[in-house]
Amino acid sequence: MVSLNQTGNNLKDVVEWIKSGHVVVLKAKFKTLVYHNRCGEELSTSNEVLNLNVSSWGSLLDDGEWPWYLEDSGCQICSCKVWADRKSINFKLGS
Repeated sequence: MVSLNQTGNNLKDVVEWIKSGHVVVLKAKFKTLVYHNRCGEELSTSNEVLNLNVSSWGSLLDDGEWPWYLEDSGCQICSCKVWADRKSINFKLGS
């Protein structure tokens, strides 16, 4: 497993993880969004699948603030499933 840099700014961290090639799955209640900037390409062994529970900021996901910011930062929603069989890392952002 690679070490994930954390700055204390969760949104900035998520953007950096996506840009570095990781698949990021954002989950809050009933909403799930998957981001991977290399959608459709095989993952290298250094790319992790990160399941992030963002329920502490669920309204930001539901209201579209996080998706807007991620898209504005150049991150892409992923519709492929090349990552689906990979073991994922689960953790929760926020308090």
